[in-house]
Amino acid sequence: MRSGPGAAAAGGQRAPRRRLRRVAVGAALLLVAETALVAGATVSTSTASASGPAKVQPSQPSQTDIFEADMAWAAKRAKGSKAWAIVEAKRTKKKVVVCR
Repeated sequence: MRSGPGAAAAGGQRAPRRRLRRVAVGAALLLVAETALVAGATVSTSTASASGPAKVQPSQPSQTDIFEADMAWAAKRAKGSKAWAIVEAKRTKKKVVVCR
């Protein structure tokens, strides 16, 4: 321990300096980690495009496809529903009435 007129001031300054050093070291480590992640993502992206043709993303289904899939799902699970009646009418080419 120090003794003398500056002892109280030096002791009071150690804790904030230590805390400041810890924050600075933490920030530096975080920066290094982010840089490594970005560099890794860049390398993996560049090697993927150099190794072969680009992969095509699957396209989204059209609204018609979605509607038809929904109708088929409803027709299988809810006999007597509106969806069932519509699908049944299309299948049999006859009018189908749903009574509720």
